[in-house]
Amino acid sequence: MKNDNAAALRPIKLKTYYLNFKTVRGLVTAFAAGLPLIPKVTPGTSTEYLLAPLGDLDNLARFSFAIFCLAVTYLVYFRYQGQSPTARKRTFLLCLMVIPLSSLCLYFVFCDSYVRKVDIPTIGRAAYVSVGYQRSEFANQNFASLTDEEMLRQRGLTEEEVRKLWTHMSLLAVRVILFFSWCGFLLPLILGLSLGVLDQLEKAPAGGKIASHPSRNVRR
Repeated sequence: MKNDNAAALRPIKLKTYYLNFKTVRGLVTAFAAGLPLIPKVTPGTSTEYLLAPLGDLDNLARFSFAIFCLAVTYLVYFRYQGQSPTARKRTFLLCLMVIPLSSLCLYFVFCDSYVRKVDIPTIGRAAYVSVGYQRSEFANQNFASLTDEEMLRQRGLTEEEVRKLWTHMSLLAVRVILFFSWCGFLLPLILGLSLGVLDQLEKAPAGGKIASHPSRNVRR
């Protein structure tokens, strides 16, 4: 029993922890962290919903998300080593089910309400734009009878035109909620997957080799 406890409590080096991201769990974690980059590779498709377009905040948001992902893996290493089995099961439940599902529902609601798909026949694809919840006076005076999509087709899809059509505060509020609801979906998943890497490492025998059983050798 003492040897088992010592193995369970042995410190894990940071380098060893990150080397174990080469496993399937680690590769899934890296894939999840890279999801917001896919729209940059395939713009104008439904992949735009993998972190909805955020206007001028878009590049900053994607860069910040990458930093948050790295910070989460560090958090797992420094905070969750030696966690009790009961607490770990609770953490897995929260990070892999409860928090991501709740955040994803919020994200879907805001995408459906405030992300507009505008088809552009001349280039054979669509553009996706996040809009505000309140139109500007200019938009109300000149485009009161038009839908958001019709208004965007007439005025254009540049950020300058979007800011003319919706109030600054409504745009900012919607985009911040879109970003944080996406983070609320994916960051807990990355935490849970990183914790899976740590859990697998903690349960592995010292040296990463399967220990032999002397009792079986004696019987033979």
